[in-house]
Amino acid sequence: MMRRFFAFLRMTKFLRDGGAADGVCDLEETGLVTAVNGGVISVQFERKAECEKCKMCAFPAGSKNFNLELDNTIGAKEGDRVLVHLSGGYVVMSSFLVYIIPLLFCFIGLLIGFLTGNDLLTVVLAVSFLVLGFLAAVLTEKLLKKKRTIKKPEVIKIIE
Repeated sequence: MMRRFFAFLRMTKFLRDGGAADGVCDLEETGLVTAVNGGVISVQFERKAECEKCKMCAFPAGSKNFNLELDNTIGAKEGDRVLVHLSGGYVVMSSFLVYIIPLLFCFIGLLIGFLTGNDLLTVVLAVSFLVLGFLAAVLTEKLLKKKRTIKKPEVIKIIE
């Protein structure tokens, strides 16, 4: 079953090409390089008004900044302002992993619990399957990163 699921994911345009049709959902954001560690840079992004609606980046409460570790493909140095490209496929897949997979697992737990007829067992199974769903999402994300199935955010150019 899982093999078929991953085969389906590999076939989709979002995963194969790392974005929606011709970059429709792609995002570009500027950030400040705060640290350089070998081939990896830490880029700090400022929270914008649009972030209040989306909440995809999970900014800590009260924080105005978000740091992201990225590959330094353009030779950026500490203090440089860089343009980062995030493909639409990455956004869609991240949303799917974070929201949909755990909910599907929770629903399966609820269904199994409902079939047993025991209310307490239904709650326990729903919560247990929800936790398993989050674990499945984390493992799936690691697998997809390892196989480089999804294009990660990438630094495009140095602005300043």
